[in-house]
Amino acid sequence: MNILIAPNSMKGSLSAIQFADIIESAFKDVDPNYFVCKKMPIADGGDGTCDILTKLLNLNEYRIKVQDPLCRNINVKYGFDNEVAVIEMANVSGLKLLSESEKNPMIASSFGIGQVLAHVVKQGAKRVILGVGGSATVDGGMGLLDALDVRFYDSNGKRLKGNAGNLIKIAHIEDRSTLNNSNVEIIVLSDVENSLLGEFGAARVFSPQKGATPSMVNQLERNMEHFAEIIFQYKQIDVKLIRSGGAAGGVVSGLKGFFNVNVQDGAKYILELININEHISWSDVVITGEGSIDSQTAMNKAPYVLATLAHDSNKPVIGISGSIPLNDNYIFDAFFSIVNKPMDLYEAILHAEKLTYSTSKQIAKLLLKLS
Repeated sequence: MNILIAPNSMKGSLSAIQFADIIESAFKDVDPNYFVCKKMPIADGGDGTCDILTKLLNLNEYRIKVQDPLCRNINVKYGFDNEVAVIEMANVSGLKLLSESEKNPMIASSFGIGQVLAHVVKQGAKRVILGVGGSATVDGGMGLLDALDVRFYDSNGKRLKGNAGNLIKIAHIEDRSTLNNSNVEIIVLSDVENSLLGEFGAARVFSPQKGATPSMVNQLERNMEHFAEIIFQYKQIDVKLIRSGGAAGGVVSGLKGFFNVNVQDGAKYILELININEHISWSDVVITGEGSIDSQTAMNKAPYVLATLAHDSNKPVIGISGSIPLNDNYIFDAFFSIVNKPMDLYEAILHAEKLTYSTSKQIAKLLLKLS
């Protein structure tokens, strides 16, 4: 039986590559002769995007010291070779870098990912692939823009640091960035389609998981609306209408407001790059997964896009995750949670490798019995 193993990362615990390795190990332990496994770890612009694309594009891995979401020094990796660079926001300005007590989208900044972008352009990159999922920020990309020398000032002429709390204070913009004149193609991989503002915007949908209180959510919405108005005033670009403008706390809107960037659906971009339809055709069963398969998964996250393609090819799809939806989803044929008893998130993350192996082994035994 041909098993295509193509999971996303299990946020906070397993990378997509580790996730795939564990599933393969379980299937081989059940019957190494019956199961033929092919591993194709996937991503959608969020966690793991840099690792997967660096490998797919045969890039070299480098490291650079920049600032994390709270402006602390951090060493981060990026891929680079032959004028192509891959950088990932989750590694630099990501939620995974903060403890629960540190989460605060009012002060978290995207400055660090701007530093990495500036660095790879200076190193000679002519095509930059930027994954923007998994951020800790809701600053509209103000921090990133600040790092690229787009300067923001308040009504007294004081230069503002790039964070969500300062969005409402912006009265004047001075664009000193040379990025648009550098002949660099920037491809932004987004893992969601949400707009910048409104019920499904950056503040209302994503800021609570980044530490925002209800009152903070409302303030972030007002701040972001002011930022959009300022961008329109200075650039005549209405970022409120941009598809995926709310991704990464509005970073996509900030980038589109100032630079000529190409925003792509991250999952579709990566799945096309690895010729996923060819691998689906080869398979008898497709196994995918991520940390939580829920309503956000259905917003074009990598496992959902993969499952849709497999469903269209009449291939059975199994989803593995820490939590699974209460409602049925016809795209997936079956869901399996790795949680085998009552446990909190910390315990599930701590034992993710063991739990994933055990669940995968049960799936393999079932498929073998049914064959």
